Amino acid sequence: GSPVVVFDASGGEPVPGTVSFPLPRSGGPAAIFRILPVAQRFMVQHAARRVHDVGTPRRSQKITGIV
Repeated sequence: GSPVVVFDASGGEPVPGTVSFPLPRSGGPAAIFRILPVAQRFMVQHAARRVHDVGTPRRSQKITGIV
């Protein structure tokens, strides 16, 4: 199966049996804002390794108005 991934801003030791991304210690909303960009990069890079042309627009025009 897939490994368990932990984005850790606790400042503690890594959880045994997981892949941990240690981040600077923080809590509450500060931890969320610190973890979010790291988690987003992780997910996009993970997808890019598995899906051809990840991030390539599938449509040629953006709908910006109401008809």
